[in-house]
Amino acid sequence: MQLVKLNTDVLLVIAEFLSLKDVAQLTRTCRLLYDTLIHTLLTIRPVHLDRATIIPFCQFMQIGRRPEERTRDLTPFLKRISLRLSPVNNSISIFEATQVFNDIVRHCAQHLVSISIHHVSEGYRPEELRFTFSVPLPCLQEVHLYDVRDDYQYAVADVGPQLHLIELYGSTRYIQDGEDSGLILDGALPILFHHRSTISDLTLCNVLLAVDNGDPFPAVRSLLLERYSFKDNETAWSPPLIRLFPNVEPVYLWTIRTRDDSPLPYGFDLRDPFTQSIADGLRYRAKAWQAEHGTWKNGLRHLYVDSMIDLYCLGLSTRDRAPSRSTRWSSQTAARAACC
Repeated sequence: MQLVKLNTDVLLVIAEFLSLKDVAQLTRTCRLLYDTLIHTLLTIRPVHLDRATIIPFCQFMQIGRRPEERTRDLTPFLKRISLRLSPVNNSISIFEATQVFNDIVRHCAQHLVSISIHHVSEGYRPEELRFTFSVPLPCLQEVHLYDVRDDYQYAVADVGPQLHLIELYGSTRYIQDGEDSGLILDGALPILFHHRSTISDLTLCNVLLAVDNGDPFPAVRSLLLERYSFKDNETAWSPPLIRLFPNVEPVYLWTIRTRDDSPLPYGFDLRDPFTQSIADGLRYRAKAWQAEHGTWKNGLRHLYVDSMIDLYCLGLSTRDRAPSRSTRWSSQTAARAACC
């Protein structure tokens, strides 16, 4: 059977299994496939733009033309968009890329569901980022920001009415001898406060948290923290999580860090008296806080940690005996551990 004789629904299903390049080539073969599949270039998966592709994408979307000059309107089909500001060959400047991206956001604002921006601090000052999100975004549900600092804390504080998923990756400092993964997002929670009643899926990287960071986030059900450290030595790691995110079900902790910004080494040997005293101190303070204030009421469904020593220092316990790179902690174990 010829491809053009297939039902539209069948063609759309086939397009889901093709790469964007293959779909684009199909749309150039005839008018029927063009009219049927052109919008799938925007709906199959998020549109990823960089400094080399953002201008051609604007031309494809016919952004900047007067309405009477447009041969098609694909605006309703653009739901998810991502921008990377890292340099690529034959690319425009960062300033030009951010200006064009602003035009795209404003042109498609009524339909966008997800916006991702990488290398934020390289391309945007806080007031410029706030300007990007200042247009009404009634359907926006997800925001992903990579490489942000504390001074961006109010840039997207009141974006959209119903954000459900937020990813914030704090800036990573670079020093002469290599990468220094700085715990920059001390001010992460003001960014989130406006959406505290609707955020259900939260990811934070390079973040400092404390039990007195403000009101809790009761809607958060899934929490992922990478390079997370505590601000208060009296509580250590787990109390801020229990206080701020009381209703989480899965919790993912990748690389918890100490106050001096160093990770717990995987070779941490509890048979050594010195390291044993450090780990016992962290564990004792976390358990003492829980004894006074309580722990997660739902007992958690799953807890994922980098190592067994991380789990030990959290002030919780598990029946798993063998150290594991990724430890899965069941709700039954969690319920028992909460009472230990």
